Amino acid sequence: MSENTLVINNRELVYKGIFRSEDIFQLINKVLAERGYNKSEKRSEEINTEEGRKFYVELRPVKVKTSYLKLEMRMRITFDAVTSVVEEKQEVKSRYDLGDVHIIFDGWVKTDYKERWTQNPYSYFLKGWINKYIYKLKLDDSYVSEIFSDTAYMYGLLRLLFDSYVPKEKNIVREKDVVAHMEKEITKSWES
Repeated sequence: MSENTLVINNRELVYKGIFRSEDIFQLINKVLAERGYNKSEKRSEEINTEEGRKFYVELRPVKVKTSYLKLEMRMRITFDAVTSVVEEKQEVKSRYDLGDVHIIFDGWVKTDYKERWTQNPYSYFLKGWINKYIYKLKLDDSYVSEIFSDTAYMYGLLRLLFDSYVPKEKNIVREKDVVAHMEKEITKSWES
């Protein structure tokens, strides 16, 4: 008997602007290797349209914890209306992709108690009932928190990567604005 527990359901990350798809996949591969996941690509397709290219990639990396328990992080990545552009960042011209990125995360804890003590239907029912109503087994709870933290870590790093593509606005204060502000402050202090 197998049991699949959905921990994270459709956590979305949406970005519109310039990016490098190579950077995104390099970061994903690095994090998966760092966290001990085996990368698995479920589906990949590319469509060329008038607005630009459209990519869809579904990744299902798996981390095997025991012979009967594994963690699975599903990522559905969609690149929409992607075109190539040349941007100048820090006085260096580079080639970027321009378009929309939509990433959906799911986190699963999958157990397969085949050949375990719960193979007996009565034992399986009893374990489930105790786990739900009487005492939550810490072993199961730790795996839930692990897939949650791994997915949150991936989400956070991708968000930081996307934020790095957005130009930082410099707050340049003009002399006219400083003079006008000081005049207001001086008139307030004279009036009081």
